[in-house]
Amino acid sequence: MSERANPGEGSSPNTWDRPPNPGISRPVALKHRKFEDWWSTVPEDLKQKARKGDESKKILLNEVNYVFLHLHLAGKHVDKPSHEELKEWLHSGQVDVLRMNK
Repeated sequence: MSERANPGEGSSPNTWDRPPNPGISRPVALKHRKFEDWWSTVPEDLKQKARKGDESKKILLNEVNYVFLHLHLAGKHVDKPSHEELKEWLHSGQVDVLRMNK
């Protein structure tokens, strides 16, 4: 049975020993945006792709996730909403989790 190196020891890097990535930090002022404030910063073509055919209804979490993923893949980490923002948007009803037809 092989021994594992203690965190911080040995030649294999451990994720918990690495400093935080400075490219992912967000300015404190952006942490409490309303959904509409953030949505207005999203590029128009990305909004249209996310909302295609659903523009007349309230936005869904899945549509926010679509934009979130594309911003992440484009390396625009500062433009992504924070965890606190997402949670606030869901809890306050600014974004729906799912839509049920009556």
